[in-house]
Amino acid sequence: MNSNDVLTIVGCLLLGYAVVHLVLRKPTAPQPAPQPTPAPAPRAPETPRWCRVLELPSDASVEQIREAYRRLISQYHPDKVASLGRELRELAESKSKDIAIAYQEALQDRGDAPR
Repeated sequence: MNSNDVLTIVGCLLLGYAVVHLVLRKPTAPQPAPQPTPAPAPRAPETPRWCRVLELPSDASVEQIREAYRRLISQYHPDKVASLGRELRELAESKSKDIAIAYQEALQDRGDAPR
């Protein structure tokens, strides 16, 4: 057997492998076209900060705002938690300041001057 015979045998083996591979391979499903990315949904308007702090809806009346302010300011008054420790007193002071600021913002938003 000479080198030409070896090359012929190798060529036939490669050709046979290629034919078998093409015939026996599993057909692949066609790839779907890439879908365009949908446009982002419109964002709902963010609720005002005072709504979250005073725990009220954005359409609350001035009277509801005043009632919520009075309820929360009495609940978080620093003198009520003074006996529970310095950390809670500082936390209550911070929360009551935040409530007072939110109350002013709410009344300004409603066009009513704070009393």
